Amino acid sequence: MKSKLVFICLTFFLVSCGNNTKKEEKVSEKKVQYKNYRNERFGYSIAYPQFLIPQGESGNQDGQKFISNEGTIQLWVYRSFKMNIETGDVPTLEEALQTDLQDKKVLGKSLKNNTYTVKSLEEEKIVLQHTLLIANEYYEILFIYPKDKEKQLKSVMDYVVQSFEFCFKMLFFRFLWSVFSYDLNSQNYRNILYF
Repeated sequence: MKSKLVFICLTFFLVSCGNNTKKEEKVSEKKVQYKNYRNERFGYSIAYPQFLIPQGESGNQDGQKFISNEGTIQLWVYRSFKMNIETGDVPTLEEALQTDLQDKKVLGKSLKNNTYTVKSLEEEKIVLQHTLLIANEYYEILFIYPKDKEKQLKSVMDYVVQSFEFCFKMLFFRFLWSVFSYDLNSQNYRNILYF
């Protein structure tokens, strides 16, 4: 019975957290095709342009890097582990922004609602960092590209950032799984569920 319930919950949550349909966006008189990347560990998804090639998830499965064929354009998306050094707590959005501004040649910044953006210059390339705070966890979308590609990439970058989707159902599923796997060798899960 318990295994059927877990299977049904797993199926429901995986099906309801997005799909891998291709999306299109018009950029500079030609259409850019998009694919969907979904991070199962942290329950988020994002559209990425097909001209960027996925490099495989990082070792800790917090995200992935995408690189163009010529290697000049990069997109990184990942769960960012930020911590206030003094308190050990998750920093506020303002604290995280101030930390991210350090040691950078900042070209621009913005802060609103649950997100901030930092645009900087590193080794003659633009680094555009979008940081989102969702459910007390930080996520980052990072674009690295040559200065001369900025106009060409603007609508693509906007589309990618707007496509970021956090699946609260996956967060609930992780909680549910921890409850059911609490002690598979005994009936302790009943005590948790029925109080």
